[in-house]
Amino acid sequence: MSARRAAVLKAELAVEREAFERAAREALDLVRRAAGAPAADQVYALALMLHGFYNGVERVFTRVSLELDGGPPSGPDSHIRLLDAMALEITGSRPAVVAVQTRDRLRPLLALRHAVRHLYFFDLDWARLLVHAEALPTVVDALRSDLDRFDGFLSTLGETGAAE
Repeated sequence: MSARRAAVLKAELAVEREAFERAAREALDLVRRAAGAPAADQVYALALMLHGFYNGVERVFTRVSLELDGGPPSGPDSHIRLLDAMALEITGSRPAVVAVQTRDRLRPLLALRHAVRHLYFFDLDWARLLVHAEALPTVVDALRSDLDRFDGFLSTLGETGAAE
């Protein structure tokens, strides 16, 4: 990968990271403001914020997959396979993007993303959403650490010109 392509990928990932971290902050702020019995619109808003958070994480994974893995998986289980692929080291190509523990913390959010897309808003359960929201600080910290490490790999990759 050329230094320019590595720099572009790093910049794209930084934009996505800021966006999904913002989604997490706003979700937690909504939870604080909705103390007690939330209104229906707050339930729906939290579901969409959690959905958006995972979409942002998945955009990071998709960009990495496009640049370093030959493209993201396709098919009905492509989202699960993409998440799993990010926890794999690809010998001669890239290290794992996220640790196995981070992948495992993201799995429930992937499942929630699917549910939000397929449920009516009145079927969403605040208590279940709250569990996901309360896990966000741990998930974001793990992602931050993993993606900082991966960013270091991209810096090295750009310097060496490897993986062209």
